[in-house]
Amino acid sequence: MKKLFMAFLAVATIAMVGCKKDEPTPTPTPTPGPDDPTAEIPDIPAPAADKMILLVNVAKDINICNTIAMRGAMTNYATDAPILFEKVEGYDTWYKAEMPAYTNADFFHCKLMIAAEDGTASYDNEGTAGQYELLNGADEYLLIDDDFGTENCLSMLNDVEVGGKILCVAIKAFKGNPCVAKIAYKITLKMAYAGDEYAPAVTGSFNSWAAAEPMKKVSDTEWNVEVEAQAGNEFKFQSTEGDWKNEIQVYDAETDTWAKMDNITLTEDKNPVFDFTDAAKYRWSKAAAPEDFVKADHVFSLIGEAVGGWDVANDVNFTYGDDQGDFYVCEIGNLAMGAGAFKIRENGGWDVNFGWGAFEILGDVDNFEEAAADGNVNCKAAQTYTKITFKFKWDGHETTDRSVTFTK
Repeated sequence: MKKLFMAFLAVATIAMVGCKKDEPTPTPTPTPGPDDPTAEIPDIPAPAADKMILLVNVAKDINICNTIAMRGAMTNYATDAPILFEKVEGYDTWYKAEMPAYTNADFFHCKLMIAAEDGTASYDNEGTAGQYELLNGADEYLLIDDDFGTENCLSMLNDVEVGGKILCVAIKAFKGNPCVAKIAYKITLKMAYAGDEYAPAVTGSFNSWAAAEPMKKVSDTEWNVEVEAQAGNEFKFQSTEGDWKNEIQVYDAETDTWAKMDNITLTEDKNPVFDFTDAAKYRWSKAAAPEDFVKADHVFSLIGEAVGGWDVANDVNFTYGDDQGDFYVCEIGNLAMGAGAFKIRENGGWDVNFGWGAFEILGDVDNFEEAAADGNVNCKAAQTYTKITFKFKWDGHETTDRSVTFTK
């Protein structure tokens, strides 16, 4: 699935978006950390006109056994080697990386993460949503993108010149830490299971969101599971069927609607108990009464680099045609797709989205593959398609039997 950095003040120098102070400290001492990072902002030279420096402050209580790293469009997400930062000499919590003066397209959706001792970097250890902040004028060049809700990404603003600049970011927390050993957690769910023949399970960053760990039944309304995890790891409850086909929803009284539950963050409590027994507030998605399919309520679109970017303005909407038996059919005509990742999503949001493996690819099959990150589909080479057809069935709760045909 698809698929995302804190509050400070400083003074800019004449030469750059400043991370320098007017009066550099002759003998720097360790920064006090993000509670007051401006007290010891490193005084470093500006980069060349075709370069930029990202200068990052990490909370002082975070164990960094090697360094921090960055992944994004510039590293082909998870495919190429990450950009590794170096610690600023004389400072315990400041890290820097000099890189090309990227454009919006190059820099798009990059994330900071803790690198392991061997220099590898995993999205399991990325920065926690809501824990990033742009410092000292960096918001003139960068944006903290929260389109993904439980994920934050750094994006470059359009039409900005970052050559010769130093851009400062602070971060207080990460979702995981490869420098810290995992410990045993016993997670308890109090809630009756409903909706199908399966049972409750957990999936999270402690298992790279790759598996649905079955929970042990204690009673009809209590389940538990033991996992190896860290404080800060995120997870969700779903069914043992996996693929988020049945997960917990939360009722919003203001809008009178049900929505998927947000990720849950583990704390220092090694035996967390989650009581969702109030049926007026919590339910399993498949326990909802079947709904008739109303086309106007389900607008699907292509989104991603292959169609120009991941911003809302880049959504290319499908248009419904005639049904084919039990199948609903919608199409996009004459679309020039570029090389890059994409997904199909519903209603311009990420609550419902389909990536690699979520639909069968037909037609120009050889031009598509699994993307390196976030469960996206990758379009290998630019190609104009006279028609892109999205077909699916509706089971009363969700779309099924999905396929997309790319016709040259």
